[in-house]
Amino acid sequence: ADDRRPGDCRRVTAADARDELERMADWAANRLAANAEARIGIVVPDLDPVVQRLAAAGHSVHHPGGPHPHRRSVYYAPDALLMIEFVQYLSADPELRNAYG
Repeated sequence: ADDRRPGDCRRVTAADARDELERMADWAANRLAANAEARIGIVVPDLDPVVQRLAAAGHSVHHPGGPHPHRRSVYYAPDALLMIEFVQYLSADPELRNAYG
C-alpha cells in the first residue's frame, strides 16, 4: 500500500527508457484508480527526450505549461478523464521552482 501524503516524492530507477515510461504509466493508472480526480505530475530530468519518446509512441502534447523561469512542463491527455503533467525543474530551490503567480 502507498501511505505517502500528497506532495511526497519517491525516486525509482528504471532499466531503460521504455521501462521508465511503463513504470510511469503504471503508477499513473494506479493513482487514477485510487482517486478518479487525482492530478498526475511526473518530474523528469530532461523534458525533451520524454516528449520525443511519447511522440514516437503516438502521443501528442495536449498543451505546454506556462512560461516559468525555473521549470518547463507539458501536459498530455490520453483520454477525457486523465491529464498528466511532465515537468523538468531548472532550479534545485523548491521555493523558486514551485513559485506561482
